[in-house]
Amino acid sequence: MQLVGLGRSDSHRSDSRDGDLADAIAARVASRLREQPWMIELTRSGWVAKAIVYLSLAWGAAVIAVRRPWLGDAEYTSIVHSLADSPSTRVLLGFIAVGLLLYIAFRVLSVALIDGNDPNCWAHRVGYLLSAASYTVIAWSAAFSAIAGPQPEGEGVVERFSRSLLSSTSGRILVGLGGLVGLASAGYFIYKGLNRRFLSEVVTDDMSPRRLRAVEWTGTIGWLGRAAILGAASLFVTWSALQADPTDARGFDSSLQRLARDTYGAPVVMLIAIFLFVYAVYCLLTASKRQLSWSLRHSAGE
Repeated sequence: MQLVGLGRSDSHRSDSRDGDLADAIAARVASRLREQPWMIELTRSGWVAKAIVYLSLAWGAAVIAVRRPWLGDAEYTSIVHSLADSPSTRVLLGFIAVGLLLYIAFRVLSVALIDGNDPNCWAHRVGYLLSAASYTVIAWSAAFSAIAGPQPEGEGVVERFSRSLLSSTSGRILVGLGGLVGLASAGYFIYKGLNRRFLSEVVTDDMSPRRLRAVEWTGTIGWLGRAAILGAASLFVTWSALQADPTDARGFDSSLQRLARDTYGAPVVMLIAIFLFVYAVYCLLTASKRQLSWSLRHSAGE
């Protein structure tokens, strides 16, 4: 929407320049991808590595649900670390690290192809960059464990970073804001799953009716599972900021472990494990059909 009124022409020209730059970058990247279509297929394969990570998450949650904690208080990267116990699984970790790098490249290309300058475009840029950043942590963890082998048990990165922030008032505010952002993201995941907005990220035109139904149901259930695990971790983070209690700063695994200790927590954690497993299936079903063109997503209403 064009801004009108006194004193707004400079802002409008600035927005136009930003929009022109985004258009130019998107056009250049799209042109290069048309010349090298194999790059799209290569980065799409990163979704297989993402599926493996979520299969590991689902397995870890199932172990926690039956009251056999995985590695004590640790975050979800500890599930990746645990695969470093034997040479064969360390090779698997190496493949996971490479695959996640391809997934990160997919997300970065997705950002580059966004050619607009409205709030919806910027929301997607931020979301994709945050996704790339979070999987960079897992990719680094997988690569390090594949090379160095099993590491001594200890606090996860989430816990260490949160505890250091909670030692000051400004840090508690940042942690609290981060928890609220996580809760808002979990709410959006629920909305995205129930309204099946994830379908705009997948090429469905040439899918068989059976595969399309499978994608719809696994996507809906999977996004609800992602919302549950993100919401649980965000609740503990927000509570730790309100109480100024560093011991409540928890990663994904430790959030599930605390939830499992409640009266009806174990069945809930097992349900989350099932949902995460279904999301992994969704990633596998859609890996070769992931939508990279922003224009197609945008026209679909995403």
